[in-house]
Amino acid sequence: MMNFSRRVAVGAALGLLAVAAGCKTDLTAPNLNNPDVVKVLSTGPDVQNVIGNAFATWFNAEQDVNKLAMSNNADEISGNYGNFGMRFNGQEPRLAFDNRSGSGDLVASSEPWRRYYSALGSVNDGLKAIDAGVIINNAATTDQYKTFAKFIQAASYAGLAMYFDQAFVVDEKSDPTTIALQRYDKVRDAAVAKFDEVIAATAGKSYTFPQVYVEDLNVSAANLGKMAASIAARTLVESARTGAANTATNWAKVLTYASKGISSGTPFDISVSVTATNAFGNNYTAYANTSSWMRVDWRVIQSMDSTMPSRLTSTVAPPKATSADARLTSDFLWNSALLGDPTRGLFLLSSWSYKRYLYMARGQPLQFLGLTPTMLATENDLLWAEALIRTNGDKNLAATLINKTHVGRGQLPPVTGTMSNAVLLKMIEYEALIELYATNVNQSWGRARRFETLQPLAPRSLPVPATELETLGLPIYTFGGAGNPQGR
Repeated sequence: MMNFSRRVAVGAALGLLAVAAGCKTDLTAPNLNNPDVVKVLSTGPDVQNVIGNAFATWFNAEQDVNKLAMSNNADEISGNYGNFGMRFNGQEPRLAFDNRSGSGDLVASSEPWRRYYSALGSVNDGLKAIDAGVIINNAATTDQYKTFAKFIQAASYAGLAMYFDQAFVVDEKSDPTTIALQRYDKVRDAAVAKFDEVIAATAGKSYTFPQVYVEDLNVSAANLGKMAASIAARTLVESARTGAANTATNWAKVLTYASKGISSGTPFDISVSVTATNAFGNNYTAYANTSSWMRVDWRVIQSMDSTMPSRLTSTVAPPKATSADARLTSDFLWNSALLGDPTRGLFLLSSWSYKRYLYMARGQPLQFLGLTPTMLATENDLLWAEALIRTNGDKNLAATLINKTHVGRGQLPPVTGTMSNAVLLKMIEYEALIELYATNVNQSWGRARRFETLQPLAPRSLPVPATELETLGLPIYTFGGAGNPQGR
């Protein structure tokens, strides 16, 4: 892995201040003059809004449409068109990620990077104002929003750690003259430490955040602690770049987090309703359900029907797949015509599209609107089950967690705790592939890395965007393709 570190001045990525969180467009402005934060955020309502609205900025980083490039790279979706970096990041054999400032594919890295640091910039400014003495109503409410800000810090670090080979770890106390890029494992550890702060700070508290910031998601103190625990579990697991790193994951810690996550007690998904008037977006999931833009990779279909190919070798598609798994019918849609230009690669053609979240797909009456997940309770169940198996824990409980969807939505024969670890782990991988489709690239690309199902030469991290490296005066580098290190 190529690693760079240097002292840097305040860059645009580290000084972003949200100015219009209530707009559909993500409007941000660089804090070029480094003004006194207290002069900008001088009242409690100012600070409350800048922290509260940052939740949507983080959510939109998770739902960034440009992340579809790495879903294509992981053989989850199949995108024949050049939009969102899909086409060239789905080529076979895999190409190096095109990390040039003039590249059309750079958005796959630069946009998520920008959005995560926009969220961080907002909450860091809010916390600086609080440290300078700004009070939000009273001490208890101020503490509530400090905790929310730490959750957004943690979740942003987590996204950066799972996506990039290195990043800046910046909070309200960072000295901008000494900030240095850190390896993804250090960024991961910083995320987990912040999540621990959130879990401790929410214990025993009874507040709930206003719907104006979180829409219909019930973010009580208890649920915020569960969200922190689940994303911490995901971060520890899906930041592993290889099978060996996956084995070395602290699975006992994963078990502690997942057992207290969003599927414990009364389960809930981390989902929000995207409306025409709020600041949330859902382009990642919406486009993944748009059959005229992208299709389901054949490897996904082959997992449900072993007679199907893993890729096409001609423009003649096989007959419609069949499966004992009820989700092939409920969630996936067979199309009589293949999508795309065959000269761009037969391996990018597919007959299948996804329809579980079809209501938000482009071209639907309510396109880009509706309830949108970024982490399902099922994902936490599967992390919990995997941690039980890998720590020699209660395999009967693991089987029960797997069967929630394997039997429930899939209508498949139940797995049991008497099955081998290898069989149960395979069932977890299968359930994640089918049940978590198009919800979040961190779990799909992360799973492909750690279960070693990525194609040869595929990048295992994205580099720091070229535009950021140029600003910092650092060499441009990349991963993937022949002759390039893979970002391990």
